[in-house]
Amino acid sequence: MGRFSSGPDSAGFNKLNSDVGHKEQFVDAAKAAEYLCCSRKHVLKLSISGKIPAHPLPGSSQRKTWRYLLTELRDWMLNSPSTELGRKQGMAVRSPAGGSRKGGQ
Repeated sequence: MGRFSSGPDSAGFNKLNSDVGHKEQFVDAAKAAEYLCCSRKHVLKLSISGKIPAHPLPGSSQRKTWRYLLTELRDWMLNSPSTELGRKQGMAVRSPAGGSRKGGQ
């Protein structure tokens, strides 16, 4: 039998074990930002541009209120071509010559 552990893990999030009938809870942009170790504002920009898996709250038509599933964010990170795992699999996107942040110098 699978068990659901309700104790927080090292990041302060509940452990989500696969348990039949268990439904993961959606989190807000602040919790998603904490999970991804970036700012809430950055998470919202990524959501608006469609770069991360995000779900608009029903009824928030003018200014969207976004919700996130941490398992989707984890999968997105692990499958992103710019992560270490993606680089090991040869999927990294290469920048053009001189494409560094300092203007190629």
